[in-house]
Formats: sequence, structure tokens, C-alpha cells
Amino acid sequence: MTDILGIQVTEVSNSEIQVTVNYSYNGSKGDEAYLAIEATGDIPGRYTPWGYTRVKKGSGTATVKVLCTPQVGCLSGKTNALWIKLVALDKGWQDDFYHEMYSYNKRWN
Repeated sequence: MTDILGIQVTEVSNSEIQVTVNYSYNGSKGDEAYLAIEATGDIPGRYTPWGYTRVKKGSGTATVKVLCTPQVGCLSGKTNALWIKLVALDKGWQDDFYHEMYSYNKRWN
């Protein structure tokens, strides 16, 4: 079974959060997958804040840094949810085979 077992969000600064995810991944898309996190809401600019890391088959904990800075194309705004996705390594970002949304409010500066 693949599941998100819990999350913890730490505000590092006005432009960065770290999201720690407890997960269980059954290996249905290979021995590894990407754990991607996207912050959604009213955020002007080219991109929404996001980050990712690799996770291995089984249960574990992963921490993802999510940034909102002009260098990554995000200017400011507010977030009202976090999309947490598991994505197959060999399919680019098109195959998000598992995802959950969590309520989370943040104002980016």
C-alpha cells in the first residue's frame, strides 16, 4: 500500500518551508520514486513554490525544502494548500500516481 502517513511543516523563513513527510511506498512504479510538494494558492509569478526528493520502496521519512524566491520564479503571495505527490522516476513529472492535498496557510514575502 502507498500512503502519506503524516506531515510536519517547519517555517524556515518568509520564503522557505521544510515539509517532513512520513510515507509508505509499495514499489508499484519501481524501487524509487520522487516525493514532490507543491504549494498552491494565490501566488503571482511564473511558478508556484515546490520541491522534491527521492524516496525508496518501503516506509520512511523524507524532508523537502520548498522555496518562493524571484530566482525560482515565485514573487510573493499566499498558500492555502500543499499537494504531496509520488511521481514515477522514468515518466518525468507526468505520472503522479499518488497524491494528497493538505490544508496549509502561509504568506510568502
